[in-house]
Amino acid sequence: MSYLSDYLGEKYKEGMTEEELSVALEEINKKVMSNALTKANSEAASYKKKMKEAQDSATAASSETEKLTERIAELERTNIIASRKAQFLANGFDETQANDMAVAYADGNMEKIFELQQNFLSEKTKNMKAEILKQTPKPSGTSAETAETPEKSIAETLGNLRAEKNKQSKEVLDFYTRRD
Repeated sequence: MSYLSDYLGEKYKEGMTEEELSVALEEINKKVMSNALTKANSEAASYKKKMKEAQDSATAASSETEKLTERIAELERTNIIASRKAQFLANGFDETQANDMAVAYADGNMEKIFELQQNFLSEKTKNMKAEILKQTPKPSGTSAETAETPEKSIAETLGNLRAEKNKQSKEVLDFYTRRD
């Protein structure tokens, strides 16, 4: 019975009845089960804590990844706007128009781009017409214009010479065709 004495320890007595052995074994089993349960609960709590830390770490990493992805998207958008703005400025758009066009391009808003282009072309056409009108010389010969241009003076001189020659030609013809 050395096995029983080792297992029961202090609870073992020589000549124990089956009922006493059963009670002693039951107490020891309860104690062993209680210890095992306590150990299992402790391990479970430890694993739960580790799992929570791992989840927090994964959540933090996911959050950081999300922030970096948003930052990259923001930087790419800023880069697109800057490069398109430079192109629009090079094509003659003013600062505000170029910025609006670049933002619309980055947002994929084609309606806004077409609207801005139409406004730009209308304004450009209006400005070109005004510039052409400014550069077009005014017609001469108006009563308001008193200053003589060289072309006008030459034309008047030639006209006077032609009128004089026509007068002389008529006089010569009249002289020979006159029959008195």
